[in-house]
Order: sequence, then structure tokens, then C-alpha cells
Amino acid sequence: SWMATSTWAKPLPMIQLLRSSTGVYASMVHDAKYHELPTEAILELQECSPSDVCEVVKAIFDHGFSQARARYHTEMPLDFSWYCEMLKTGLMAHGRWPEVLQSVFYTRERFGSNLQLMQFLDGPVRLGIQQVWHSLGRQNQDAILRYLQTLQVQWSPRENGEAMIAHTAHHTESLPSISRPQVELADSFKVTAIVSTYASEGFIKECLDDLVRQTIFDQMEIVIVDSGSPEAEKDIILEYQQRFPNITYLRTQRETVYAAWNRAIRLAQGTYITPFSTNDRLKKDAYEILANTLDSQPDVVLVYGDTYLTRIPHETFEFHTRCGEWRWPGYSFEDLLYNCRVGPHPMWRRNVHEAIGYFDEHYMAIGDQEFWLRMGEQFNLMHIPEVTGLYWVSPEGLSNQLDIAQPEQTIIRNMYLERHQVRVAKTQRVDFDCSIIIPVFNKVELTQQCLTHLADVTNGCSYEVIVVDNASTDDTKAFLSKLGGDIQIISNPESYGFAKACNQGAAAANGRFLVFLSNDTIPKPGWLRALLNEVEGHQDVAIVGSKLLYPDDTIQHAGVVISRLFRTPYHLFVGVPENLPAVNTRKEFQAVTAACMLVRQEIFEELAGFDEGFVNGYEDVDLCLNIRQMGKKIIYQPQSCLYHLESQTPGRKTHDEANAKRFLSRWEHLWLEDEDLVAAQNGYVIQQDVSEGKMRSRLTPMAHATPASAWQRVVDLQQLLLGQACQPLDEINESQKIHDLLVDAEDWPNDIGILEWVGRVCETLHCEREAVQFWEKLLRIADHPNARLGLARAMLKNGNLDEAQRHLDELTRVFTLREEGWTLKGILSIQRQQFSEAKHAFEQALAIVGESQKAQMGLGMACLGLDQTAEAWDQFEQVLSVDPDNVKAIRCLIQVGTAIQRWETLARHLTRFVERNPADCDIRFALAGVQCRAGQPEEAKEHLTWLRLVQPEYEGLEDLERVLALPSAQSNLVSVH
Repeated sequence: SWMATSTWAKPLPMIQLLRSSTGVYASMVHDAKYHELPTEAILELQECSPSDVCEVVKAIFDHGFSQARARYHTEMPLDFSWYCEMLKTGLMAHGRWPEVLQSVFYTRERFGSNLQLMQFLDGPVRLGIQQVWHSLGRQNQDAILRYLQTLQVQWSPRENGEAMIAHTAHHTESLPSISRPQVELADSFKVTAIVSTYASEGFIKECLDDLVRQTIFDQMEIVIVDSGSPEAEKDIILEYQQRFPNITYLRTQRETVYAAWNRAIRLAQGTYITPFSTNDRLKKDAYEILANTLDSQPDVVLVYGDTYLTRIPHETFEFHTRCGEWRWPGYSFEDLLYNCRVGPHPMWRRNVHEAIGYFDEHYMAIGDQEFWLRMGEQFNLMHIPEVTGLYWVSPEGLSNQLDIAQPEQTIIRNMYLERHQVRVAKTQRVDFDCSIIIPVFNKVELTQQCLTHLADVTNGCSYEVIVVDNASTDDTKAFLSKLGGDIQIISNPESYGFAKACNQGAAAANGRFLVFLSNDTIPKPGWLRALLNEVEGHQDVAIVGSKLLYPDDTIQHAGVVISRLFRTPYHLFVGVPENLPAVNTRKEFQAVTAACMLVRQEIFEELAGFDEGFVNGYEDVDLCLNIRQMGKKIIYQPQSCLYHLESQTPGRKTHDEANAKRFLSRWEHLWLEDEDLVAAQNGYVIQQDVSEGKMRSRLTPMAHATPASAWQRVVDLQQLLLGQACQPLDEINESQKIHDLLVDAEDWPNDIGILEWVGRVCETLHCEREAVQFWEKLLRIADHPNARLGLARAMLKNGNLDEAQRHLDELTRVFTLREEGWTLKGILSIQRQQFSEAKHAFEQALAIVGESQKAQMGLGMACLGLDQTAEAWDQFEQVLSVDPDNVKAIRCLIQVGTAIQRWETLARHLTRFVERNPADCDIRFALAGVQCRAGQPEEAKEHLTWLRLVQPEYEGLEDLERVLALPSAQSNLVSVH
């Protein structure tokens, strides 16, 4: 992982995502520790979702990398189950026993002496070798004996019987080793007691006696972490292990108590966790009291009792010299912020670590207090007014050493107090049910009309109004200055657009819910109460949209759908009568308009509001789609009704083209088209035909659309694709059902729009044969340009150049060629080696669109064919300036650069590419050759070393090595494999 990380990224903090089964082999933390490198800049996550990663990244930005690492980093345990299974199914299954032992040897050297590996050697490996020993050749037998000696295994491959694993004291003392009695342990321990020991030989026996005498000891396990103690606790612990099978012993190098606790917690099998200090003592039923309380209080995650205090060591709970006691008050988080009330013997639910992580190992003295506060922020804790333990007050205790504990306490208290104050401030400022946010720019008469009707008809809930003035130049400012009551005015020095104005209003809002409202709306009675009823009655609903009417009482908005033709959003039922049943039913949509939209405040804040990259359009649909990605619902609620004059703000539509491009670039990776699905759910189909040279759409009752089975295919396909990634068919869900729908184009409606859409769907799914069927059927209905283009693409791909030429000729004869038509003509000319014609075609394509990577690549290749190398270089260079990871462009640049011998410039381009794509061995090899020609032999040697390590069998390495050994280090090795 480190070698594949680019040079500029190496110094940065890193998040590594790991699988729990195989992550130990990829763990950069383990690597760093092995090479004695620092690990503080590496944060590892196991089996995490994309939302988990986002949460961690946000925590890094909010609180810094160190705090985020302390909370989320989960170091991989040394588990070799997957490794052993891979050896069984790989090397062992093929009888490659010397390589098995070699692999185990290197693994042990890398990760340390490990009981699991030793048991694997003692079991399957020993039995396998003994069964085939006499059939192995002398060479294999000698190799096996050498490895067995190196591994210090004391069993003979020639004999059966019990084996004994021995490993040296060096391995035992310097590397982690786990000792568990070889007996069957219960899978349902109620409590795991975790013990960290260091220089505690004089206390460990008393500690274990206290634990063993607990009334629920038969329901407990004890996990002891020996942090490299110089004393002989181990001998005492092993003695107890012989008597009690529910004791686990782990020895590590020296580490903090919180690191030891974290190790123990990861080994724990109990439902509840409790820490125990070797020099404290317990009431004999302490754990029974604590566990029973957790059993009876399912909403509580941690419980703790009161504590007796003594200054004399080696006393018992029953007989001690008491110097005081800790009688805690009833639990409250506010009290915990200022005082450490959780006693020394708490018990908590093990699964809480899944939610808040583990102890922060950076703290030396009071990391437990930080953990209690972290837990208290999210969950309930509980005090039990009963003494459960005895605490030895020792001046040597880390928490009692003020020079260590005090600075940590100051940091922790300040951090959690500040966070608590922010939360309280947010809670206290919620005075209203709703904050109605109205962005305005001029049109003061509309703002006045909207606010007047709003005041007249809005009742049944509390609300405030926030007007954000985007630097109006009419009388808006004067009008707003006269308003009073629950209204805030935000005045911007210039027009920031709809999205930013809404975000400003949301930041100032004091309501539980945010309502975004255009100033060209006129609310009708009950409009706001209907929105509130929806979210208060359905916790899974995050956004609610209203029914909006034109002044003539026809529909302006009744939900937003995504067009299959343009893949952009639009209002489906525009212009239909208000009383149409389809627009008067509550239903779920992918999006609704922000002309009147209620959003849950906390979700809006979590997503950081509207994307301000959109300018007066599409930001509402983008927000809705993002919220649907969170698993929340978007609801159209027709009981909330308003008039909408629509787009009265000056410049409202100015940025539609740019907004559409931004929307498509963000969401083009998903199938979002749903217009036919929504229409069908309301009893309609969307039919399209060409009239007066224009494509026209109309809603038709489903009963009038025949055959019904053909239209049902449209609905089924949109339902199956909706929300899936735009990938080849074999990589998506329900692939067989989708393919069955596409097998025969004759089963589909004779509708221009439908056939064009399904043709594009087939191409995206890589169903080329099916795509040709749909394009051919579309051509039988009408000479459609996209059908000609689709068939030309298919013929070019299949090498049928004459058919491709025929379709392009027909396209040119009937229609004015667009960019793609010229590009395809250029590709066809390239394949026929007609480079002058190809160059003209690509130039025409670029003249239409300005920028097109495909056309620029084609133009560069045409110039290559014409030996116009300088112009070809410019084209490939332009492509890489926009898309620096374009492999085809970098390969072409190598070809041109070699021809014109631009070694230094070419080396810079290749270096940039390799830094961004370090695993591309072909380009790295080419770079080394170019650097030789550019007089950069030392840089070339670095890449040679990399290739030797990562891909030692790579063809050409010997030649490169010989060239680099020459005094001049000049090379012709710039070819790309």
C-alpha cells in the first residue's frame, strides 16, 4: 500500500479501509510497527460503509486527525483463519509442502510467534506431511527438514503421534502471544472482566482470587493483557489457567493501560465488559449487581456503584482500613462534564464500541474519563446507590499524578464542555415548529403579496419568517425594514443566488423544520399544517412538497420526475386540471420542487444544505436525491396547496444549461429515469411522436395504450433499473430479469421515445445485439438520427465499415451532423487510414462543441497518421490537461514524444501520470526508459527498483538494468507493453 501511494500523498494522514478477514495482511499499521515507523498518521477502519467513511472524514475536519483517530481507529487483530484456509486450498491442496512451511516462516517472522499459526503447523500441516512423507523426493524432504528446524518445531515428519510446539524465549518476550487453554469455551459469557498488568506480581494472585469468587463466575471470562511486565505475573496467571478454562492470557510489548484494555475488549466474548485493576478489590456479588441492572435497564449502556477507599494495599473488601468512600449522586451528563463520577468498577455493554469506538490510547492517565464522556454524549449511564468495590488510593497511580492527569483532564473537559454548549445552544434556540425561509430579489410586490397571504392563512403551528434579500434594487429593502414580529431579515451585498440564500436562512433558523418558499407563491389555508402533519406522522419522511397551481387552477407542480430522453428533472403533470385524481393523492417521488418544500432541519444540516454550485435551479432535485441516498423518503402532499406564479425572479432561467450539465455530471452514474414508472402508477403512459419536426410528448390513459403488455415492459424496466449504477448487465442486480425484457424489440411499443431510450439502455448495459434490434425497429418507424448513430457505432465496433458508412451517409443526407456524427465519421476514416478526411471530421466536431476528448484524441491520431507530430502532441497534451489519468492519451503521447524526442517534457508528463497511477507498470517502465534518454538515470533506477520489488517477472527489466549500468545511461527502452 505504501509503495503504491504517490509521492505527494505519502506525508499525508491516511485512512485505510480493511476487511476483517484479510485486513491483517494489508494493515499499514502492522507494517509500520514491523519496520519501527510511526503509526500516528494512519487510521484503520474495518468493514465500513461509505457513510462510515464520510463520518470519519467529517470528524477529521471538525476535530483534527488525532481526535478522530482516537475515536475511530480499530487496529486489526492478529487473526490468521483466512490465511490458513488459503494455504489449505492453495499450496497444501497441490502438495507444495516446502512452500507451505516457507510461507508460515515468513508470516511468523512478520507478525510474531502466534498460537494460531503453531496450532496450524501442529495440526493440518503435520498430518499432511506425515501422510505423504515417503512419496516426497529427497530434495523436498531436505527442504522440509530445514524449514522445520528453522521454525523450531519439535516433531518428526516421519512419525505420527502428539506434537509439541516450542518457540524461543526471544519470540515469547518480544512479540505478542496469546495463551488460551485448549478446551471448549462457552459462547455465551455474560461478563468479560478485562485486566491490564504491569509490574503487578505482588497483586495478581489477590486480583484473580477476587474475580474467581464472584457469584456469577460461571458466567464470566477473564481476559488478562500483560504489557511486557518485567515481573513474573505470567507464572501465576498460567497456574490459574490450568484450573479455570475461562481465563485468557495475552502478552504484548509495553503499552498504555488503554491500549491493553482495547486489546482485551477485542478478544472479549461477554455481553458486558468491566475493567478491573490488579490492586483493587470487589464485593463478591459486585458483578451480579451490575449485570442484573443492565439486564433490567435496556436503555442504559453503563452502570456503576459506590466505592470504599483505603490507603493500605493488600486488604480485602470485607476487611480493610477505610479512609473514605465515594458516594456518587444520581447520574446526569451535565454533572459528568465537571466531575468524574463514574467509579473505578463500572460495567458496560460490549456492543457500545460498535457505535463510539474504543479507548483513546493517546491518554496516559484519564482516558477512561474521556470514554465515559464520549459514551454519555449519546447514551444513558446509570448510578447504582450500592457499594460494589474497594479502591486503593496510591500516590503512584497515574490518575493521582497531577503532572500527568491534570493537563489531560483540562483538554478533555474543555473539549466536551464546548461540544455540549453547542448542542445546548441548538436545543434552546428551537422556539418554533417551522422556519419559513424566503429568498428574494426585486419584485417587491410579489414579496408583499406572499407575506400578506402567509399571515392570513397560516395557523395551527408556530413559525418564524426569514427573508433573505439578494441585493434587490427596487423597493424591497424599504418594505422589509417596516416589518415586525417573528421575522428575520438577512441583507446580502450582492445576489448570491437561490441556494446560498436558502443556506443562509437555514443557518439562522430557530425552527424544528425548515420550509423553503418562493416569494412568487400565494399560500392557501392549511398549507403549512399539512406539511407538518406529514413529517410528524412519518419519521422516515425527510422532505415534503406541496401541490402548486397556476392562477388558472391548473397544475404547476405535483411532483418531479426524471426524463428518459434528457435524463433531467421536470414536472410531470404540468397543465392538467387541479381536480385530476392523479394529482390529489399522497405519493412518494424522487424529488419535489423547493418553490415550497419542508425539510427536516437536522438532515439539511447533515448534508450541508443546498449545493451552492447550482445557480437558481436543480439544487432542490440534487438535495432530494442526496436525501434518498440516506434511505429517507420524499413525499408529495397535495393537502398543502399554494398558487405559484413561477419564475418571476429576474434571471431565473439564465443558468439552466450550466445547471443541467452539473446535475448530469453528478448523477449520470445512476439510473434515475422514472417518468414512465410514475405515470403508470397514476394510470397513464407517456407517448412521443414527431410533429412539425419536433418531438412532442403527451399523457395518455393506460387503457388507450395498446398493447398493454408492451407498455408494461417500459414500467418494469424502469422499476428494475431505478437507483442502480449504470454498469454492464452482468454487474447489476436482477440482470436476468432485465435481459429477458430486452430480448425481443418487437415486444415493445412502437413509440419513438421509448425505442430511443431502450436503445441507449442496451448500449450502457453492453447488450450490443439487443441495441441493434431497437435501433433497427426505430428506423422502421422514422428515420431517426440517434438510430443512425447507434447503428453506426455498432457497425464500427463489429468492423462492418461499409454498413457504418451507409448509416453515416444517410445521416448526413437527411440531417445536419452534430458533434457525434462528425466524430464517428472521423473514426471510420481512421480505420480506413484516410487521415486527411479523419482530420477534417474531427475538426468539424470540435468546431461544434469546443471541447471533446474523443474528438481531440481522434484529431491527434489523424495528425499522427499524417506525420504532423507537433500538432498531434498538442492534442494529446490538451486531453491530459483535462483528464490526467487517460491511459490512451498517455500512450499516444509516448509515441509522439519518442518520434520528436521531447524527452524532458515527456518525462514530466509520465511522472505526473505514474504519481497518480502508481500501479501501472507499463507506463512506469516507459518512464524509466524516457528518463534514461532525458539524462535522469537516478530517477530511472528508482522505478527499476520499484518494478523489481512489485513485478519481478516484468519483461524487459534485464535490458533496462543493463542500460542503466552503462556510463551514458542512454536508452531506447520507451516502448509500452
